[in-house]
Amino acid sequence: MREKILLIDGHSMLNRGYYGVPLLTNSKGVHTNAVLGFLNIMFKVISEEAPDYIAVAFDEHAPTFRHEMYEAYKGTRHAMPEELKEQVPLIREVLQAMNILTVSRPGLEADDIIGTISRRAMREDREAVILSGDRDLLQLVTADSVKVRLPHTSKGVTTVDVLYAADVKEKYGVTPEGIIELKALMGDSSDNIPGVPKIGEKTGVSLVQQYGNIENLKEHIGEITKRSIRETLEQNFDMAVLSKKLATIDVNAEIEFTWEAAAKGDLFNASAYGKFMELELKSLYKYFDDTTTAAVEESAKHEFEEIRDLGEIEAVFAEVKKAKKAGIAFDEDGVYLVLSPDRAVAIPAEGFASPMFLKAHVTDILDGGSGIYYTFDIKGQLKHMEVPCSPKLRDLLLADYLLNPLIDDYGVPEDTGEKAYAAYIRGEERYKELCDAGMERLYADIEMPLAFVLHDMEKEGIRASKETLESISADLEKDILKLEQEIYADAGEEFNINSPKQL
Repeated sequence: MREKILLIDGHSMLNRGYYGVPLLTNSKGVHTNAVLGFLNIMFKVISEEAPDYIAVAFDEHAPTFRHEMYEAYKGTRHAMPEELKEQVPLIREVLQAMNILTVSRPGLEADDIIGTISRRAMREDREAVILSGDRDLLQLVTADSVKVRLPHTSKGVTTVDVLYAADVKEKYGVTPEGIIELKALMGDSSDNIPGVPKIGEKTGVSLVQQYGNIENLKEHIGEITKRSIRETLEQNFDMAVLSKKLATIDVNAEIEFTWEAAAKGDLFNASAYGKFMELELKSLYKYFDDTTTAAVEESAKHEFEEIRDLGEIEAVFAEVKKAKKAGIAFDEDGVYLVLSPDRAVAIPAEGFASPMFLKAHVTDILDGGSGIYYTFDIKGQLKHMEVPCSPKLRDLLLADYLLNPLIDDYGVPEDTGEKAYAAYIRGEERYKELCDAGMERLYADIEMPLAFVLHDMEKEGIRASKETLESISADLEKDILKLEQEIYADAGEEFNINSPKQL
């Protein structure tokens, strides 16, 4: 069985991840959706292909040899969104932590790096699998040594198509080599490759199928019966030649690459898990074993100074009350306070510091403190200590919800101390985002008081009339039955309305 290398088009897959996953941030406000989308697709393909080697190629932010040929190359591209731009170094850090080789070189594009490595793999009787959302790389596909995995999203489900040479011919009407000829004729607006005016994909495919390449086409231009096509080729053939050079991937580029460096090692190691924790990519924790996760989680926790002396406890509470800003969280074990990135205090609920004692001091801070006190998930904490709803208390979980209501996981730290720390670190920035979005009143007048009301409802329950609920249920059943009959009448037949497919 031949060895196999997975070659990933870094920027292409990061771009697909960014637009395929709703905007996400971790508790520090760092955007992570592109990284998450990238990794989800990569893990899927690794699972399916089981490669022996992995390398991710990235473009450099610098002109390439193609810009020397044509200054306007890629000149029409829009600037990368800032939320995506900030994730480029993040994915490289994640890949490094996973021991995955990244390759880039000024003057070259990722396509050239992938092309060079794939041809080297062929020469050495290895198989190459290319993962990219870019059709340009289809020109590298062969009958059985090089294939492209092309992500495709339909109805919210992402699949990764497999294309060998025969698949390219069937799907696009030309061979992999013909992809270059096709781009020479029709150009590529995404890369600002000019092509020949008036020649679109349909005409281009027909010409490539008939003549094979533009060199042969030039010899037979006089045979083209359609006057407009013949004339545009005669007048603009130099643009076809230039476009072919721009579209052709360099498969003999000088790059730094060794098989040893690309060998797939332990992807899901402690360093990688630490990076995933930092970015709060919780849906990916499942890839790590329990031993790795336990060790990293313990070492990743911030150190809180435990204070048990009554005098010191009183002094800390007085310090917090005077502070302009603090992070605060509490549970059945005690109170956690953060006064600076380097000053975090834990007060255990024991001895003199009874739950009643701690509650009195926290209430005093919220009622009469000088600053703003940031926390994470106040409703979840109220079951341990019932404190007043104060305008000085700001819940970052509620802010996250208002800014991103469609997210399933807001990255709430499980450890209570970490809630206080995370709230302190990013509290001001997140609250400013809330105000900039015009939701300050919505937060203060509705969402924050509602959290306390919901806590009371969960604790005490609410009165309900069984008879009234049964009556409402019966009325709803009648309405549903009536609507079902109207739907069947409009459809002309009965079917399962609950089945999206049948509907």
